[in-house]
Amino acid sequence: MGGWKKPGNADIFIEYAKYVVENLGDLVSDWVTFNEPNVYVDFGYVIGIFPPGERSLSDGLKVTAELINTHVKLYNLIHKIRKQREFKGKTMVGTAMHLRIFDGISTTGKMIAKVVDYLFNEMFMEGMTLGRLMFPLSQKGSTHKKGRYADFLGINYYTRNIVEFVFDPSLYFHELVCDKDLTKSDLGWDIYPEGIYKVCKKYYEKYKLPIYITENGISDKNDNKRPDFIANHLSYISKAIKEGIPIERYYYWTLMDNFEWLEGESTNFGLYDCNFRTQERTPRKSARLYAQICRRKELTEEMIEDFKNYGRTTIKTIR
Repeated sequence: MGGWKKPGNADIFIEYAKYVVENLGDLVSDWVTFNEPNVYVDFGYVIGIFPPGERSLSDGLKVTAELINTHVKLYNLIHKIRKQREFKGKTMVGTAMHLRIFDGISTTGKMIAKVVDYLFNEMFMEGMTLGRLMFPLSQKGSTHKKGRYADFLGINYYTRNIVEFVFDPSLYFHELVCDKDLTKSDLGWDIYPEGIYKVCKKYYEKYKLPIYITENGISDKNDNKRPDFIANHLSYISKAIKEGIPIERYYYWTLMDNFEWLEGESTNFGLYDCNFRTQERTPRKSARLYAQICRRKELTEEMIEDFKNYGRTTIKTIR
């Protein structure tokens, strides 16, 4: 069908969205137009490991502009339909953006890290929030006025990367590596809880919108690291809230083991272990910790003590 490069496909998607909102809009007040559009563009059109498997920066930029323009139309459309139909509840529309921390160590690494951060994080956030097509995006085809096209900032946060300069144009002159001093998930991703505080602080100060943590989780089959991961990320969220940053939602990724586009069924993000052959779901021990935190709205010394005999812990209390 040509994907997002093909003229007219955006109109098909908008028509689909219109049908969904008209028929389900009385049940749903919060809407995410796109989940991780930056990952879709990067993996699908720039480095080519997602469908359609292309490796073209220029095509990636074209698709980025198309997604931003489409989001703006969807934002206006969803508000219009829910208002006309007098659906109950405050209409909230945004995107769920995969945000990473990119740090450099060397001078060149720091310079490249800023470029990567701009292209992967900032360019998309600016477009999906204010409708701006920032350099090097083409202004061609943009018909909307600059304004505000988000009612909340949806943030998916998992990890950070160290950026190193490499003299290889096929790699766009950079390589993403991990910090050897940090604990890793099963996917080899750095566990860096402070990053969730940093991205929330940075983008709240820029856009002054409420924040939904739409995804935050870890692939951890044996469930040895997940309790620490959850508690320490929530600790930094608590810190942000105490500083006045309105983080209104937190959604752990995910309830049960899921299918990933690259890794298939081999990852284990779930609070519940899922046997994909039998479909049996079994709660992991971290599910119990997360349930206790949700019920009590705090993490106490008593709860921490309960988990000390279960594995190494660096968990701190949260109130």
